Amino acid sequence: MTTATPAIAPPVMSPELQRHVEDILAKLELGGLRAIAGKDLQSELESARVHLRNVLVIARRTDPQSRNAQSGSKFTITAKPPQYVVPTGYSPIEIELSEPAPRGGLKLTLTSSDPKFIKVGMIGASAPSKEAIIEVPAYMVKPKTAPLAFGIAQGKATITISGVPYFGTSVEIECVQ
Repeated sequence: MTTATPAIAPPVMSPELQRHVEDILAKLELGGLRAIAGKDLQSELESARVHLRNVLVIARRTDPQSRNAQSGSKFTITAKPPQYVVPTGYSPIEIELSEPAPRGGLKLTLTSSDPKFIKVGMIGASAPSKEAIIEVPAYMVKPKTAPLAFGIAQGKATITISGVPYFGTSVEIECVQ
């Protein structure tokens, strides 16, 4: 009696995970060529091990099933908003990651629920708007410069901060006269 083998869907890899896999394959291929030439492989093998560890970390971060299985993922974003902002004024939003940003950095998106009261942005960047993108440098837990909440008119808005594979957060900021 024969049994049918169930079809298994191929894994879906993020671009970052794909780069790590390609790096590993290149290192292994280079290591094989050096072994044939009689060269020392220790550094190539160590480099491949480091890349493999990165692949596993990224896979755990981006796998929806493992994310749902973990209660309270350790990859979170926290934010400390200003107490308030005045119209035409601004104040920093302190952001911190629970784990360092991956190689290549991490882009975070800040979105205001109501830009007629509060907008987000950075000094020296484009004008404050409903949405801003900031970067946390590789292996760091905070952006180099804190994003800003800009007061537009009296009222409240919720600022949502997100960046895959980290769990985002939301904070409420009030613009007062």
